[in-house]
Amino acid sequence: LNMKLNYIESNIGKKKLKEIKRVDLFYLISFILITINYIVICLDIKKITGIIVFTIIYIIIAILIRLIRKKHTTKMMTEILLKDICVDGFINMHIYNAKKAEKKLNNPRVYQVYNYSLLNIIDGYLRKGNYEQANDIIKALEKQELDNMQKAFLIKYKAKIAYNDNNKEEFDIQYENFLKIANSINEKIKNQILNSLDIQKNILENNVSATNKICDQLLNNQLLLNKIMGAYYKGVILEKNNNEEYKKYYKFVAENGNNLIIAKKAGEKIGIEPQVKKQKKKHLVSKFFASLFLIILIFITIFVCGFYIENVKPKKWDTGIVYINNTKIELPCTISEFEKNMNVEIEVDKIDTLGSYELYLIQNNLSIGDYNIVSGKYIELEIEGDVIKGIKIDISNSWNNDLDEELGNMVVFPGGITANSKIEEIQQAYKTGIINSPMREWSEEIVDDRTNTTQYSYGFKYSGNKYDISIDTKDGKVHSIYIYAK
Repeated sequence: LNMKLNYIESNIGKKKLKEIKRVDLFYLISFILITINYIVICLDIKKITGIIVFTIIYIIIAILIRLIRKKHTTKMMTEILLKDICVDGFINMHIYNAKKAEKKLNNPRVYQVYNYSLLNIIDGYLRKGNYEQANDIIKALEKQELDNMQKAFLIKYKAKIAYNDNNKEEFDIQYENFLKIANSINEKIKNQILNSLDIQKNILENNVSATNKICDQLLNNQLLLNKIMGAYYKGVILEKNNNEEYKKYYKFVAENGNNLIIAKKAGEKIGIEPQVKKQKKKHLVSKFFASLFLIILIFITIFVCGFYIENVKPKKWDTGIVYINNTKIELPCTISEFEKNMNVEIEVDKIDTLGSYELYLIQNNLSIGDYNIVSGKYIELEIEGDVIKGIKIDISNSWNNDLDEELGNMVVFPGGITANSKIEEIQQAYKTGIINSPMREWSEEIVDDRTNTTQYSYGFKYSGNKYDISIDTKDGKVHSIYIYAK
């Protein structure tokens, strides 16, 4: 529309502008944080079904945020005039809305929002008594393509200017223009506009009974603005007919109308200077919960991002390099590679149905008659096909503590850990498992090392990107360590 809109520079106008900007910022930050959480979670999800589920949840939340924000800001812009009688704030909020919409006027829906914002600005200017500024916007809007609802509001405002100028002829023209389109607009809006036009028409025609009827309805309304309007027009018709009771109504308007032009006019009639009442602090509970929600959302975002960063970045221990009797083995490896490096032979027929194979590192052979009994200390190899994927050492099944310690030192796991390491040393070496970075803690699942299922009595499990490490503990000591390539 090639029009410059300037904010009202009063203290209350600036304050209310800051309020709506804070509300917008709250919803923007909430949306950004939720988006960050959605992206990070999707990056960490491996299955497409999980991504689809979280995408649907994200879209629903995004729509809800938009709807709640719209409802919240609409309520603010309505209450600021109808309940707080703060015209400067009302104008500034709608100028703010219009300025945002100006950037996207090629969108038809935004264009409609822009037009309604301008109509509300006109309303604010008229209530404040800035008729020239209101008229400039009216003329600009008249050049645009408007729907009948927008035309109805424009007619209402033009009629109001005519009423203020005591121009009955122009008022009647606008009244007739409204009746031509009245049946094509929303019934509730139609009645509201018609009520406003009728009360002004009745005053211009000095129709006391009809004016009083509408004024009494307004005075019985719960909204303060309607009470003020009812009192003012009641005072006007009474004054016009030399009824001294008008002073009572003007007094109410002057005391409650803040910077409405009618409060100024009423005050001048009875010698009262209208006072702009200090705005009460409202919605403290909702502000508290909004702040609490934002704080919780920030902590959730920090946790999710910290979890993701620590979960995806390379972990020092997340390697398959294991030393058996000082010989380097890197899992997974083929059986032939293992045999060559360790200079041993794996008897394939002795691999059990679960893929477990016992490889003796300390072996004793005892012959009793025709029987040859093998005992000693061994490690378990986890084999899939011809690939060795896991190594487990268990030092808990012997009566000989010296042999247990000897066996424990024969296998060195990632991070320089052996079965003889202290639990504190293991936790320090593997603490980058799954970090809760804000709390500076790591999580350890308690597992049964034999079945690899979660237990609640002993042991730890550290999960990396490529390898899992499980530790079985009892009485503060390590019994077994198991590394497995995923």
